[in-house]
Amino acid sequence: MNEQEKLLMSGFSRGIASFTGDDIETQLLIPHGLIGTPIPIVTRRADDDANLFESWADTTNIIVQFASIPMSGNVIQLNWLAILP
Repeated sequence: MNEQEKLLMSGFSRGIASFTGDDIETQLLIPHGLIGTPIPIVTRRADDDANLFESWADTTNIIVQFASIPMSGNVIQLNWLAILP
């Protein structure tokens, strides 16, 4: 069993999501891989000047909603953690 499989079985998943702004999308979907709806924790990378955002989760994804549209070409990296209650 690899590290990711062990994390998923424990009700815990984490990663880094990266995407490039396109002047259109304000929402980012991050697949969490857990069975159920986790509690999401999402933070910006320290070296990132990303827009403000809020996040929540459903049974498939962590949903990140930016307060304003990320500028085209702006690379945004987010640290994320999903924990089953």
